[in-house]
Amino acid sequence: MVTTGSLPPNPAELMGSQKMQSILTSMRQSADVILSDTPPTLAVTDAAALAPSLDGVLLVVRPGKTRASALRQTLEQLRQVNARVLGIVLNDVVTRGKAYGYHYKYYRNYAAYQSYYGTKVKNKKGK
Repeated sequence: MVTTGSLPPNPAELMGSQKMQSILTSMRQSADVILSDTPPTLAVTDAAALAPSLDGVLLVVRPGKTRASALRQTLEQLRQVNARVLGIVLNDVVTRGKAYGYHYKYYRNYAAYQSYYGTKVKNKKGK
């Protein structure tokens, strides 16, 4: 873990500096995975300055809070610096009371489900 310490006057410049490249090179020699957590891309330029030096970027998005226009702008900013966007992580997702994905109960009476798994599935009454 590398901590930032006190806030420097030019954090974005430091992210793209030769010293940062040296730190990343050293870390790659001794670690399988390096995670770098940065401030929001649109708030400051730290992430955009660091992104080209990384193997990939995961964007963290909060459904219902993150605006689509902000996400598009972030993706464009990362594209301009040749960042490799690996995907999006949805944060603070509420699933209580809502169906999420496919559940076993939806398939138990379907022949396709039974033939796929090669077994007859019993219903709640044991039949």
